[in-house]
Amino acid sequence: MVIETDDPEVLRKEISAVLEKVTDRGSLLFFHWIFKRISNNDPLPPDEELKGLHRAFVRITAAFAEKKRPHADDLALVKKWIVIDEAATARAVGKTVRFFRERIGMSRPTLSKKSGVPLRLILALERGRGPDISVSILPHLVRTLGTDVDEFGCKVMEFGRNDESAPQVRRNGECRKAVKPRVNGEP
Repeated sequence: MVIETDDPEVLRKEISAVLEKVTDRGSLLFFHWIFKRISNNDPLPPDEELKGLHRAFVRITAAFAEKKRPHADDLALVKKWIVIDEAATARAVGKTVRFFRERIGMSRPTLSKKSGVPLRLILALERGRGPDISVSILPHLVRTLGTDVDEFGCKVMEFGRNDESAPQVRRNGECRKAVKPRVNGEP
């Protein structure tokens, strides 16, 4: 017989024990998302959709790791349940691009030329006014910046958490290292 408790410390330990067994990034992101929904008293998808959503998180992160485009159905399902503050995300992506570009001492024109990303887009991104960056452009940009999608995503989350005008993004949990890949979790 299982005895249930409301003691937060006991529950934290139980949740931590479960999460220690998770080895893939997609599942970690899914659990982060679901815990946030529960703690905010947000509605959850029906059971079957929840299972599909978990699989979509895993497949999307795997696609990013393999530098492939995620399947449109997976993206649509995730987008249905994840609300993103687009302005805050654009600012965080811009700060991240600038951070990695400056870290390697690369100019914007050189980044543009080497990555194949138009200079105007790089300028817009770094100003936090970038359009929705396409999944096909991101790997080229990230690779040219001398990093990987995992590290880039962690830095986006870090800058998002530090953006005082972006409380939704700041609500993200810590960027945990696990088996790659990385995708934005729920704000």
